[in-house]
Amino acid sequence: MLDLIHQQLRRDCLTAADAIPLLAGKLRGQHVCVVGGLGFAGTWLAEMVAALNDERDARSRLTLIGREPHKWLQQYPWLRRDDISLQAADVRSSFEFPRDTTLVIYAAGTADPRKQASEPHRVYQSILFGLDNALTAANRLESVQRFVNISSGLVAGGVDSTAAVTEAAIGVLDFKRLHNLYAEMRRAGEAMVSAYASQFRLPVSTVRAFTFLGPFQPQDAPWAVNSFIQDALAGHEIRVHGAGSSRRSYLYGSDVAAWLLQALVAGEDGEVYNFGGDEPVSHEQAARWVSERTTPTPRVLVRTGTGDDTRSRDFVPDLSQTRRRLGVRVTVAPQGAVARTLQWQADCMGVARRLRDDGHPA
Repeated sequence: MLDLIHQQLRRDCLTAADAIPLLAGKLRGQHVCVVGGLGFAGTWLAEMVAALNDERDARSRLTLIGREPHKWLQQYPWLRRDDISLQAADVRSSFEFPRDTTLVIYAAGTADPRKQASEPHRVYQSILFGLDNALTAANRLESVQRFVNISSGLVAGGVDSTAAVTEAAIGVLDFKRLHNLYAEMRRAGEAMVSAYASQFRLPVSTVRAFTFLGPFQPQDAPWAVNSFIQDALAGHEIRVHGAGSSRRSYLYGSDVAAWLLQALVAGEDGEVYNFGGDEPVSHEQAARWVSERTTPTPRVLVRTGTGDDTRSRDFVPDLSQTRRRLGVRVTVAPQGAVARTLQWQADCMGVARRLRDDGHPA
């Protein structure tokens, strides 16, 4: 089963990359470094670089920078390759990039609300100290062509919850409330990036992440679809908090990686690009997709009783600018993204028997 999943990962990477004209050619000979590169985005970038080098003659190199690279290699031994290097670093302290680095992605700083609640100061340091250190190190490079900072769609704050969020949307955040810490730090990070670009003429673009989905997310990730998958694979009812009408639009990992590489080679100085799916899906619908692919079929419990919040809170990007400026498109539909993630998690947990025969990714 693992070989089949690896083949699916490779196919998805090539499909996503081939949807962007000339991407492999623009990456030829480039050395990409990813700070905070041992998580979801960095691992998908490793899969993408491996696919493009093997199948599209990209001849690019990738360096992933993070705290415990040996653990990453234990998890993903098939990514031990000559064209992928690992560099141990705590980004809260100063570090250097390999001298021949040409393209940089800053992906450090967890979006996990549990970490934000339990270790808020560490989250603050990882996002802001780490970003400052990365910008300083990038500014010392002789051949850096672009620095892409991964921010968050949450920086838009309290905008209309039913409208797709544009890059220009600005809402109000109560900075005194701890649950807004992550969004405030990402806002501060965007200001820092602008300062570096202005003072040092560093070529910087910003990506605002909305909802990503796919393999390489932690099994206990606290986001809605991940929680639905945990419930289903554990043999429990799938619990949907609130009315289930809040919507997300899911960008699958292979598209995330391809879009990030395109932002590196085609992004413009000072521009901001929303990254997310193009088809809003309610939490209830996502839960039913998970239920339909699991056996025995778990009941979907929409919790609309007394005390549950029944308001809809959408978190959906407007992709008009991203499509127009970067020329990207979604290649994995949301139902396929859910199916692929369910298959991956079931295999990792050793419970693939809980999936229906028709539950394999399409």
